[in-house]
Amino acid sequence: MTTLLSRDLLLRVLMAALVLGAGVWVASCTEWVEVDVPRPARGEAAKNPLYVTQQLVRRLGATVATPSSLSTLPPPRATLLLTSWYWDLFPERAQRLKGWVEAGGHLVLYANNLDHQQLKGWLPISQLKPPRNKRPEPEGDDEEEDAEVEPEEGEGQESATDTAMRRLGLMIQTPCHTTVEPDSVPASYADGGRRFKICSYVASGWKLQSATPPLWALEGRDGPMMLRVARGQGQITVILPAGLLDNERVLKGDNGLATVTALQARPGAQVWFVSEEAREPLLSWLWHQAWVVVLLGAAALLLALWRGARR
Repeated sequence: MTTLLSRDLLLRVLMAALVLGAGVWVASCTEWVEVDVPRPARGEAAKNPLYVTQQLVRRLGATVATPSSLSTLPPPRATLLLTSWYWDLFPERAQRLKGWVEAGGHLVLYANNLDHQQLKGWLPISQLKPPRNKRPEPEGDDEEEDAEVEPEEGEGQESATDTAMRRLGLMIQTPCHTTVEPDSVPASYADGGRRFKICSYVASGWKLQSATPPLWALEGRDGPMMLRVARGQGQITVILPAGLLDNERVLKGDNGLATVTALQARPGAQVWFVSEEAREPLLSWLWHQAWVVVLLGAAALLLALWRGARR
C-alpha cells in the first residue's frame, strides 16, 4: 500500500515538474510587447465614410449639409462635393449642375468622375493617361525610396524573415507623395509653405490637365494631383488621389490641409456632401403621394372579388 502511494506521489511530482518546466520554457521564449490595435468605427462614423471630413469642416466654422439626393442644388457660392454614383438619375440634373457652377457654385469631384457621360462635355479639367511605352512604377513614398538600410556596427545582419516582414509592411501601408503648390498660384496658408505630403493611392503616370490657367493646384511627381479652374463665375476642383477624404485617410500626412483647401472650408462657408442617392421605397412613396387612389383601387378590388365569389 505504501509502495503504491509512493509511486502515485512520485508520478504527480514528475507531472507537476514537467508542467512547470514547460511553462518556464514558454515564458522564456515569449516576448510581450504593446501593440496599438485600432478600434473599429462606431455610430455615425461606421456608416458615413466622410464623417471625419465633415467634422473637420464643421470645426473650421463652415456649415455642413448632407442631403440624400441632388434634387435640390446648394445655394450660390456654396461648395458641393459630389461622390454619388446615381446623381444623374434624371437627365436634366447635369444641365442644372452646369448652370449652378457657371452662376458661382464650387463643384468638387474625384478624377474618376471626369469621364462621366453628362460631365465630360463641359468640365474644363481632364485626366491624362500615362504613355503606353512608359512602364508603371510601383507605388511608394516619394520622400523615402525603398532603399536598403545598412546595419550599424555591432548589430547583426537582418534575417530573411525580418526583411520580408519589413517589405510587407511597406507594401500594405498607404503610400505618401510629396506635392507642391506652384508659384503661379497663391499659397494656401499664411506661413507660405507650399509642400504637402499627400498619403493616398495614385496610379503611376496619371495626372490632371486643363486648357485654362489653374486657380490652385498641387503638383506631384507626374503632374497635377489636385487642380482648380474657373468655369463661368464658379469653380471646379478635381482630386486625383483615390479616397483622399475618407475617414481612414483624411488625417494622414498633410491630407487634412489639402482637403481644407480643396473644399475651401472657412468660417461662414457652406459645404454640401452628396454621396448617395437615397430613394423612398415604392410602396411608401405611392401611399404618401396617392393614398386616395390606393384606397379606391383596394375598394374596387374587394368589390370585384365579392361580386365574383360563389354564393
